[in-house]
Amino acid sequence: MGGASVEADSSATKENGGFLQNINDCLGLQKKMAAVQQYVSDHPIISLFLMVTIVMCSVPFFCFFAFVFAASIFGFTGFVIFEGVVLLFASLVLFWAVVLMGLLSIGLSTSVVLGYFTFRFSWSMVNNVSTSIPLPECLASRLPDWATIHKECK
Repeated sequence: MGGASVEADSSATKENGGFLQNINDCLGLQKKMAAVQQYVSDHPIISLFLMVTIVMCSVPFFCFFAFVFAASIFGFTGFVIFEGVVLLFASLVLFWAVVLMGLLSIGLSTSVVLGYFTFRFSWSMVNNVSTSIPLPECLASRLPDWATIHKECK
């Protein structure tokens, strides 16, 4: 089982190595690399100057790519944090608006129910008092007959 995977890996390496070997043969990279190595060993000061020049010329590119990468990361992070704060603030506003509307509706409903029961209790008290205590004739003639109104309401 392990041998089959090793054989598959080695055959893939041979195929890739074959492709790279073909490129190496077509372009003659071995000969060119040997010539570059010979020149470097013959002229070390010029090679050092050339290497430092290439490295120093590539620094602005690395700085630019580092800036682009950092700006992308900071921009994305800032966007996520900003959107999170906006969503948090909006959620809190919505939550407290719903709580306030719920408390107002409970208060309004309670006041309406209390008003209804207070009115019924007051009406009942007026009926009980008017039937048990006779009013003077001058007032009784001006007020409606509470007994008939009470019977009509039931």
